[in-house]
Formats: sequence, structure tokens, C-alpha cells
Amino acid sequence: MTEEHTALLVQLFQHLTQGGERLPEDWIDSHVKRLERFDGDIDTLMTRIAHVRTWTYISHRADWIQRAAHWQERARAIEDRLSDVLHQRLTQRFVDRRAALLVRRLRDEGEMTTSVAEAGEVIVEGEHLGRIEGFRFVPDTTEGPDQKVADQKAVLSAALRALRENLPTRLQAFTNSPDGELVFDSQLRVCWGGGPVARLLPSGDVLAPKVEALPSDLLDGPAREDVRKRAAAWVETRIRLGLSELMDARATLEQLPPGARGIVFQLCEQLGVLPRPPIEQQMGELGEEDRKALAKLGVRVGVYSLYFPSMLKPVPIRLRAGLWMVARSRDSIPPLPIEGRTSMDLPPGAERDFYGAIGYLPLGNHAIRADMVERLAAMARQAVRESRETARRAQQDRERKPEAKAAPVPSAATPAPATTDEISEWAIVAAAFGESAPPPSAKASPRPR
Repeated sequence: MTEEHTALLVQLFQHLTQGGERLPEDWIDSHVKRLERFDGDIDTLMTRIAHVRTWTYISHRADWIQRAAHWQERARAIEDRLSDVLHQRLTQRFVDRRAALLVRRLRDEGEMTTSVAEAGEVIVEGEHLGRIEGFRFVPDTTEGPDQKVADQKAVLSAALRALRENLPTRLQAFTNSPDGELVFDSQLRVCWGGGPVARLLPSGDVLAPKVEALPSDLLDGPAREDVRKRAAAWVETRIRLGLSELMDARATLEQLPPGARGIVFQLCEQLGVLPRPPIEQQMGELGEEDRKALAKLGVRVGVYSLYFPSMLKPVPIRLRAGLWMVARSRDSIPPLPIEGRTSMDLPPGAERDFYGAIGYLPLGNHAIRADMVERLAAMARQAVRESRETARRAQQDRERKPEAKAAPVPSAATPAPATTDEISEWAIVAAAFGESAPPPSAKASPRPR
């Protein structure tokens, strides 16, 4: 027991056995204030924490003090703050010791014990310095913002020495890696070994983006080119397999009749889904040979769009969304429809061209998958035909019935005007998604030819 602690116990005994048998508030405050200091070394901080805990015990004796809850809260706040500062000092001692060790070994220019674990952890002289993600070193998170610049450089230098020794093995592992080890992240960067290694850039050809290796302190010019080539080969394979129907059609462009060639070229430019209205004149000029060629390639010709059915599946949708993002130099992909859903609510300020490009045709505040639009339109056309047939028969029945005061009726050769009971195909499609039908002038839609 320290002399200071013994003196405190004597004073406590005297206050509790004399007068009101309570500890004076000003006496408590004077002692607690001495502990509200957060400077000093590790030993000083630990001593203060020990003294604060004594006052924490005293504050829980309600028969000794008047404002027990107040002093409990104050003692707890001081101890928490001292504990945080002590943790920082201990961390800094570890970092300083590690940095000093690394600086000394780097200055000696001797061999250092280094290793890079399979999971990417970088260990030098028994110290965990961080990890390698792809071909980029990420320092240990224990290195806070207060770490000295010199110490940071020492850690980085030691880590890079270890990684450069390991680089040939790691580079070979990447260049020989199976395709299954490479993936795209949400920004369509090529990732391997726990991190991104290459990115895609616009090239003028939406289906063949440019591939560029990400900057790295580990890679020189030839190594970066090796990374780029492997990543580019994987991207080309990924696009060819993920968009196989579209890429197969693109490969046959030169063998197609002129009319079909123009349509397929535009389909490739539009990532496999092409709105029909802008090319209606071109569609009218297609010959029988052109139509057969399109059908052979798997192109669906609808009333409102032309598309490859396989492009409307989840994997091609995600891939085409990423290619759209890259071609337009965007940083992120807009929200995609939930996998398996044939429609979605458009987010506020949505880029309607994007949803048309991935095969979800905008309709008001919704977007409907292209094949479902055509299916709904076909059902609507059938309903329209049945509605008109019902109206025609009703008109014939009225003509057959003699009336006392016959009014002039249209001749049989004159088609009956549409009534409010008749429906249009877009009215059905719009009603299915809670939208208003377009005005009468917009109801007439071209039929597939």
C-alpha cells in the first residue's frame, strides 16, 4: 500500500467518525479534480486509473456521501477517458517499437525474415505489417493517423521489400490463374487475390472495353503489361460467354444480308435490345431473306422492340449494365431490377435510357421487361379483336331488329366507330401497371411484320 493511499484512508476515517459522519463535498471534489489529467506516460496513467477506481468504490457508499449518483458518473467518465488515452499510449509504444526495429534492419541492409501468407498477410521480422490485396499493399489498421511519416515509410519500405521478393511467384500465379479466380466487383473492376487488379475504360466499342492495370508500387512496366494482358483475356472471355447469343451474331455480321446486317449492328451497339419505333422504316424495307437471317440468329421482332431473349436473363443483365456504365464513364451502376422480377418501380430521376438498354422498357414510373411487354401487348391485341368483334355483332343484331321509328344506320361497308366499351392494347398494358392509357392518337401501334 502506498503512502499516499494510506493518508487517504486516514482522512476518510476521520471524516466518517467526526461531525456528520459524511464526506465533505469540497474535499471529494479536490481529490477527484487531481485525477482529471490525461497527460503523462503509461505508468502515470495506470496509477491514476487505480486511484479513480478507489473513488468509484467510495461513490457507491450512499451512507458516506450526499450525491452518490453524481460522483459515480463523474468517476466513470474520468476512468473511461484515462482508459482510452492508455490504449493509445500502448498502441503507440507497439508501433514505435516495430518501426524502430524495421528502421534498424533497413539501415543495416541485411537480410530480413519475411513471409507472405496464402491469405495475403505480410509479416516481416515476426511483425504483422498489413496485407496484399491484388497487387496493392494495405498497411495494418493499427497504424493510426498520428503515426510519424518516417515510421510509415519504414513500414512501407519493409513491406515492399518482402513483397518484391514474393512478386514473381504472385505474378505467375495471376497469369496462370483459372478464370474462376477472377471476378468483377460492383464497379466492374477485375479482382483477384483479395483486391482489384485492373479496370475497364471506354474504347468506342461498348462490347470491347479497354482494360488497364491499376497502379501499384510493386509493378514495373513489363509486370503491369502482364497483368493487363491476363485481365484483358479474362474480360474478353467473360463477355463472350456471358453475352454469347449477341457475340455470336456479331461474329456473323459480314455473312448477313444487308438489311439484317444493319439491324444486328444496331442491336450490338444497343447491348442486345433495340427500340422498334426509331427503325420502323428500316424494318419495312427488310426482305424475306433478311427476316429469315434474323430469326436464325434468335432475334425476336416485337411490336415495341427487337431483342435477344437470352439478354433478358439475370447474368447478362448485370454484365450489360456494367458495360453501359463503362461506356458512359459512370462511377456506379443504377439500381437493377430484383432477380427474376419482370417489372420494377423506377427510382426518382432514373436514366430511362439505361433501363431500356438492359431490356426493361420504361412505362410511366415503372419499367417492364421487353418480352413481357410483347406478351401483354399480344394479349391486349387479342382482347381488342374480341372487343371489336363483339361490337360488330351487336351492330348487326341492331340492324336486323325492325323499329317503329327507324333511324338511319351505317351501311354494312362502313366500319362501326370505336365505342368507349372498346379497349386498346396499351390501355391494358398501362392499366396492369397503374398507368393512364396514352391519348387516342398514340394508341395506334405498328404490328410486327
